[in-house]
Amino acid sequence: MKKYTLFVFKIQILTMKTFFKAILILCFTAGTKCLLAQAKTDKPERYYYNEALTELDGPEGARYYMEFTKAKKGKWVCYQYEMSSGKLIEAFRCPEKGSIKKAGVYNKYFPNGKLKEKGVKVDGKYFGTMISYYPSGQMMEKREYHARKGGFSFDCKFLQVWTEQGEELIVNGNSGIIPLGKGTEVQIKNNKAIMARYYDMRQKDFVYWIAGKAAAHKRGKDFFMNWIISQVKFPSSKKKQLLEGKVDIYVFIGKTGEILAVRFGRVLHKDVQRQITALVVKSSGNWRTGKYNGEKVNMITGLTIDFQSL
Repeated sequence: MKKYTLFVFKIQILTMKTFFKAILILCFTAGTKCLLAQAKTDKPERYYYNEALTELDGPEGARYYMEFTKAKKGKWVCYQYEMSSGKLIEAFRCPEKGSIKKAGVYNKYFPNGKLKEKGVKVDGKYFGTMISYYPSGQMMEKREYHARKGGFSFDCKFLQVWTEQGEELIVNGNSGIIPLGKGTEVQIKNNKAIMARYYDMRQKDFVYWIAGKAAAHKRGKDFFMNWIISQVKFPSSKKKQLLEGKVDIYVFIGKTGEILAVRFGRVLHKDVQRQITALVVKSSGNWRTGKYNGEKVNMITGLTIDFQSL
């Protein structure tokens, strides 16, 4: 009797195990089918942009399109593609879906799909180590930016620059004039750039980011920025949006003090950009030109306007 009871008990245990195993298999199969079905139906929503990265209502006239995926800690990852080829150009952390504001890890790619640049970028500034590559995959540059304050472009410590063959071009922190591609050249002293320039095909001349003497407004940077803020008339519907932070303006100043061009670090309302551009151009003749080796040069100077100060 005891043996019979034990036998029945073992059969019950086996039956329960088989039952629960079957339930688990069914749940897993159903879950997998749901995920596969979702993967087939859920396509990333696309956002379309023109050359100036102004968002468009649809693909007509678009130069780029963006897709977004959810990342950890409530942030998103933006993938920027070229409209004509569908090739990935950039991938970066952003604060929310639909935003093209860089807010963390940042990667840039060559048309062949290989990594062109990687680092951390927030509001146009680099933070920490930034590494760039040649199309072959050979490391090209290694720069170090301030970990907390960050820095723009050449506002960094150049740790090393290599040729495409792997030859080191910075020796004991110094270098001659180094070509960085696309007409860009830089010269390093004590791991800092003392000269940086690129060849502008329109001007048929070099334009400098860094020179021996920087270009500057005759009445000072603060006066000029405050003057611009006081002159801009904001569309009421966009005023709140425009007050959300700072905008970097890059002014191209010619050898005689004339304004060659104006560029913006981020997209603003088109009417506000038009007003600021007109005001900067109006200031031609009120700039001291930059100099390199004692000669006047074309130069870019950066200005940061804080709309929150209004």
